[in-house]
Amino acid sequence: VEAAAPNNGDGNGDGVQDSAQANVTSLPALGSAGGAGSEYVTVESPPDTTLSSVAVLDPADTAVVAVPPPSGVTLPTGLVSLVLSGAGVGVGSDQTVTIFTPDTSGVVGYAKYDPATTSWTLLPGDRVAIFADRVEIRLTDGGVGDDDGLANGTISDPGGIFTDTAAPVVAVTGVVEGRKYVIGSAPTPSCTASDAASGLAGACTVSVTGGNANGVGAFTATATATDKAGNTATKVAHYKVVYPWEGFSSPSVDPCRRDCPLVPVAKAGSTVEVSFTLGRVNGRSIQPRSAPSWVVPTIVGPLTSGHRSTSTSPGPGPGPTITTYRLDGKTWRYSWKTGKTLAGSTWQIGTTLDDGETHVISIELR
Repeated sequence: VEAAAPNNGDGNGDGVQDSAQANVTSLPALGSAGGAGSEYVTVESPPDTTLSSVAVLDPADTAVVAVPPPSGVTLPTGLVSLVLSGAGVGVGSDQTVTIFTPDTSGVVGYAKYDPATTSWTLLPGDRVAIFADRVEIRLTDGGVGDDDGLANGTISDPGGIFTDTAAPVVAVTGVVEGRKYVIGSAPTPSCTASDAASGLAGACTVSVTGGNANGVGAFTATATATDKAGNTATKVAHYKVVYPWEGFSSPSVDPCRRDCPLVPVAKAGSTVEVSFTLGRVNGRSIQPRSAPSWVVPTIVGPLTSGHRSTSTSPGPGPGPTITTYRLDGKTWRYSWKTGKTLAGSTWQIGTTLDDGETHVISIELR
């Protein structure tokens, strides 16, 4: 603790030595030893008031300040403890205290420490005015800023101007990271944000990128928030919007759709007809913007023990250059011409939609 020391200078620039005024006191700033070349902090209260018990407290001194300031809050001049009294302090009145400091760059508010509860609070923004050479704070006898809580014509206040180096805490809401939603039921991304130091400069905002013109695909929601100190924070959530998928249609039935352990079977050398229809969204049929792609068949193993027969066509089928499904009414179809040499194996076939999803089924060739 540095006790109030007379300063023969004029810290508030009123042309009168500070030591000659009951409502003005200058003290060495935190870390200054006093004397020539030292940095001073000048505290001024309104006329007809008296400042007493003025001192600079080191917020890092746990013997005086039991709880450190909130994360991101830095007190460049330390805590200034004072008692404001005198004829000018009417019971329950508001009083403006001015703190003169050589540099207010980066100052965004005024932090108060309550020794009785060992807690910190930030003075509301409408009670703090920041200028190039000073900060004005408005305190209320028995109210905001008065530690004794009594409307008794005396205001006590340990507090200090602060800078804020911590970015806001921001979160994306509405959608969940990595979640997949069916088109028509996807939630709208939104955000929440808070800043325990200087406070938010405005509401957080959300921007959404990605997807295609049909409203499906991979999306990124980016939430952004900025505090009054100019610190900006962002948070992103990646999610997908997909078509409603109801499985492949007969004859190449998707057995897993109905918890069936049997795998469709076709004759090697025949043409297997693969088809599907997308579900409905809000009662209406939906179609992709581009034709679904044919997934190149992949062998996954030998025949399994269980199977179910499927209808096949003996026709030659399309050539290998066909890479997309064809639209037949509202049904997408593909004709897969198998080879006789594939007999005795299990294959995986399917489709990739323009929502980025790939759907496959297994089929046995005998």
